[in-house]
Amino acid sequence: MTRKNEVNWLIGDKAVTKIQALVIAVIIIVAAFGSTAYYYLVIVPVSTQGKTEILIGADEPLTGAWASVGFQYKGGMEVAIDMINEAGGVYVAELGRSLPMRLIIYDDMSDASKSVTNYEKLITIDKVDVCHGPYGSILTKAALPVMERYEMPMIHSATADSLFELGYKWSFGSFRTSQYIVQYLELLKKINEDPNVPAENKSINLAILYEDSDVGISLYEAITKKFAPSMGFNVVYTERYVLGATDFVAQLSKARDARTDSLIIAGRLGEAATILRQRLQLNIYFKSIYVHVGPTMPDWMNLGETGWYVYGASYYVPSKNFEGTILKSRMNWSTFEIQRRFLEKTGKAIDDRGINVAMHIFALAVAIENAGSLDRYKVRDALANIKMFTPFGTYLVFDDKNAWAPEYSPLWCCQVFPDGTYVVYPKTWDGVQIAERSFVYPMPR
Repeated sequence: MTRKNEVNWLIGDKAVTKIQALVIAVIIIVAAFGSTAYYYLVIVPVSTQGKTEILIGADEPLTGAWASVGFQYKGGMEVAIDMINEAGGVYVAELGRSLPMRLIIYDDMSDASKSVTNYEKLITIDKVDVCHGPYGSILTKAALPVMERYEMPMIHSATADSLFELGYKWSFGSFRTSQYIVQYLELLKKINEDPNVPAENKSINLAILYEDSDVGISLYEAITKKFAPSMGFNVVYTERYVLGATDFVAQLSKARDARTDSLIIAGRLGEAATILRQRLQLNIYFKSIYVHVGPTMPDWMNLGETGWYVYGASYYVPSKNFEGTILKSRMNWSTFEIQRRFLEKTGKAIDDRGINVAMHIFALAVAIENAGSLDRYKVRDALANIKMFTPFGTYLVFDDKNAWAPEYSPLWCCQVFPDGTYVVYPKTWDGVQIAERSFVYPMPR
C-alpha cells in the first residue's frame, strides 16, 4: 500500500515516485530546451536597474609581438574614458541617470587563442556591457564568432576586407584594407597624367610583396583586380611571403628585373624594415615605395635613412586640431586635448591607432546614450545608425557591412621625412586643408 504523497508513476515497465518523476521531467525539459536555457542564463544580461557603471571589455596585446600597439590601444581607451567620466558619464534613459564607464582589459600576449578565452571571460564572468576588439585581423577574426555567439556589440580596428564579408551583425569595424592604398595610387596616377613629368619618372609598373594574411591578400586582390586595371597601372611582379620572413633578396631582385617603377609592401613594420634594408644592400632603386603598416608608427623613425621618403596611409593628421561635443553632459573634445592627455598619462605621443580607439570609446558612449539603454540589441542598432564627428576631421558612419563607410572618411597618403611622417595628399578634403607638406617624388637616391 502506498502513501498518498507517494503515488506511483509508470515509466516504461518501472514504477517511480512522483518526486522521482518530477526530477526526470526537469532533466528532459532542460535537455530539450538547453539552448533556450543557455540563452537566458548567459546571453541575456541581468537587470540593469542596479547598475552603477558601464563595463567595457577589451583584449589587447599588452605583451608579445604587438605590445607597442597594445600600449597605444590601452592608453587611448583610458584617455577617452577619463574624459567621459570627468564630464559626468553616459546618460542611460531607461535608468534615468548617468553612469561612469570602466575598462576591463586583458592581455592576449599577441595570441589569437588567448584572445578568444579572454573575451569568453569578459562576457560570461565579468558581465561587460560592450566590447572593444583586439589588434589586427588575425586576432579579430578569432574574436568575431564569440561576439555573435553571445550577441555582444563590439567595435574594432581590424581592416581585412574579408572580415566584412562574413555576415556578422554584432561587430563594427574600421576601414577596409583596400581603402588604405587608394590615395597613394591616386597620387601616382596624378603624377603619370602630368605632362610636365618626364616619361622616365612616371610610375606605370607596380610590384607587390604581400604577407600571407587576410590583410595582405585583401590589399593584393584590391590592387590587381580593381585599382590597377581602372587606373592604368601594370602589375609586373607579385610575391606572397610568410609572417616573420627574413630573406627577401630573391623577391627584390625579381622586382628589379621586372622593371618595377614603384614597390608596394602589403605587410607590417617588421618585414617591411627587412625589405627596405636589403633593398639598400642590393642597391636596388624604386621611384616610390609604399608600406601598408609602419610609416605612421613612432618606431618607424628608428629605421633612420632606410625608412625615409616611404609612403603610407593615415586617417589622422597630427598637426590638425578638430573639435566636437558629444553626450548629454556636453563633453567637449579636441584632437589636441586627446594628444595632450595621452602624453601626460603615458609619457609618449599618441599615434593613429591610439587616437582611433579613443574615438571608438566615444562611439560606444554615444551609441549607449542614443539607445537610451544597455540592452545589447538596442546598442547594436544605435551603432549601426551612428553618425559622429571624429578627431580626424571626418565622420564615423558604418555601411551595410558594418565597416566604416569610405565616403565619410577617406584615408590620407602620408610620407616619411627625416623629421617625421606627414600627410602629403590630398591637399584638401571637404574644404579643409589636409596636406601638411608637399610630397617628394621620385624617391631620392
